[in-house]
Amino acid sequence: MLVRKFKPKDLKEVATIFKDGSNSPPYDEKWTDKSATEKIKEYFKSGIIFVVEQDSKVVGFVTGFINTYYAGKDGFIKDIFVDPEYQHKGFGKALISEIELYFKKQGVNCVNLRSNAKAKVSKFYSKLGFKKGSIMIGWYKDI
Repeated sequence: MLVRKFKPKDLKEVATIFKDGSNSPPYDEKWTDKSATEKIKEYFKSGIIFVVEQDSKVVGFVTGFINTYYAGKDGFIKDIFVDPEYQHKGFGKALISEIELYFKKQGVNCVNLRSNAKAKVSKFYSKLGFKKGSIMIGWYKDI
């Protein structure tokens, strides 16, 4: 297992993992190869992406960015996906550890993330020390 920063040559593999994960339950979104590729390009331009490899194959990734507030900096994990074949084998944990290390080096002292309420990730995040928030709630509006 190797965790490293995203390189442009990883674009196709990362976009495929993103598309396949996002189009599967519980998300059931409708990403295409083209739209997924554009999304990963956005992440690359505006934040940080780490990938995890197994036998020279990219099998997962995590994306994030840093927000500056009056009280300091917060890290935000936007997306994390691991190929289903490699889940429950430490790849996701390795990705979270790497992005947390990156955030710490940037002076971040708090990491936030959101997850789909139907996603079965509570145990995973709890094991890594995350706590469910009680202050922020998500809002959205279709327009």
